Amino acid sequence: MKQLDLIVPNPTGLHARPAKVFVKTAKQFKADIRVQHGSKKANAKSVISVLTLGVEKGGEICITADGPDEDEALAVLKDAVETGLGDDLSVGHEPAPQPDKAKTNGQVATAAPAPPAPAEAKPANTDKIIRAIPAAVGVAIGPLHQFKHAEITIDETAADPETEKSRLKGAIESARVELDTLRQQVEKRLGGGEAAIFEAHLAILEDPELEEAAVDNINDGQSAGQGWQAAVETMADTLASLKDELLAARAVDIRDVGSRVLRALSGADHAGPDLPDHPVILIAADLTPSDTVTLDPGHVLGFCTAIGGANGHTAILARALGIPAIVGAGEDIFALENGTQAILNGDTGVLTLSPDEEALAKARDIQQEHKARSAAELAA
Repeated sequence: MKQLDLIVPNPTGLHARPAKVFVKTAKQFKADIRVQHGSKKANAKSVISVLTLGVEKGGEICITADGPDEDEALAVLKDAVETGLGDDLSVGHEPAPQPDKAKTNGQVATAAPAPPAPAEAKPANTDKIIRAIPAAVGVAIGPLHQFKHAEITIDETAADPETEKSRLKGAIESARVELDTLRQQVEKRLGGGEAAIFEAHLAILEDPELEEAAVDNINDGQSAGQGWQAAVETMADTLASLKDELLAARAVDIRDVGSRVLRALSGADHAGPDLPDHPVILIAADLTPSDTVTLDPGHVLGFCTAIGGANGHTAILARALGIPAIVGAGEDIFALENGTQAILNGDTGVLTLSPDEEALAKARDIQQEHKARSAAELAA
C-alpha cells in the first residue's frame, strides 16, 4: 500500500465538478483507493463519499492506494489534483499552499483567516415587500403562481429482494438514459459549463455506495422505492450538514437524482412544472436543477424560492437561461395567492407585491436598461 499527501488548490475545494473528475480518475485503476481529510475517510471511487469530506480550498488530503497499479494510480491522481481536476486555477486565484508535514490533529497548520465583515441584518418583510437573496439578474413583472412538486407514490409492500433489486437496477438505467439525453440537450442549448451539472448528476447516479446502501435496505425487507429513498436521504442529509455552503448545497442534486429514479420506479414522468397558459412568476419551496432547466423563459418570467443560495446549480441555470430569480425568501411566500401582480427584482433580491404605477414604471425602466446592456454586450 502506498500513500500521498496533497493540497487541493481549487478555489471552491472539492465541489461537484472536481469531485466527479477525481472519482472518474480513480475508477481507471484496479487498486483500492481511499482518501482522507482530517478524521474523515472516503472511497475515492464514490463521488458522494468524496463530497462528504467537505474539502475546502487549501485543504490537505491523504490518498492511499492498495493494489497492482497503486503507483500509477497515485501518480495520475497527483497530477490531476495539482492541475485543478478540470477547474481553471489561473484566473484570479492565489496559488495553493504546499503541504506542511507539521500537523495538529491531522490538519494542516495555517494562518487563521481574517474574520468576515459583520453581516447586515436583513430588513423585515412587509405586506408589500418580500426580501430574499439575488440569484439571477433581471426584472420580471407579472402574476404569481405557486408551484408544488407532484407527489411520487412509493410501494409500501415489497416483492422478494431479488425482484426489488432488479426493479431498482432497471429504474437506475432508465434514469441514466434520461440524464445523458438531458446533458446533451443542455450542452447544445446552454454550453458545457451548464451541461457539467448533469454530468455530476450522472456521477451521483452511478455512485457505488448509494446503490449499495439501497440494496442493503432491500435485503432488510424494504421495497425498491423505500430502500432507494432511504439511502438518498441519508446521504443528502450528510452533505447538507457540511459547514461549507457550496458543498452542502449539493444535497439538492442528490435528492434531484433520487427523485428521477423514484419516478422511473413509479412510472411517472418529469414534464416540468404544471403552469397556466399565461406567463407567470413562479413561487416555490425550491426548484431542482432538473426543474429549472425545463423552464421556458417566454412562459416563466422569473422565480422566487423559499430556500436555496446564489451559488446553487438552480441559480446557475437560471442565469444561463436569462430568467430573473431570487432565492432564500423564507416561508412567507407560501401564503401568497396565485394571480397576485408582482415585480421580481433579481438585481436586489426584492419581490414587490401589488405594485403601484410608479413602481411599475421604475421596473420597466430597469428592464429596458437590461435589454440595452445585453444588446451592447452582444454587439461588442
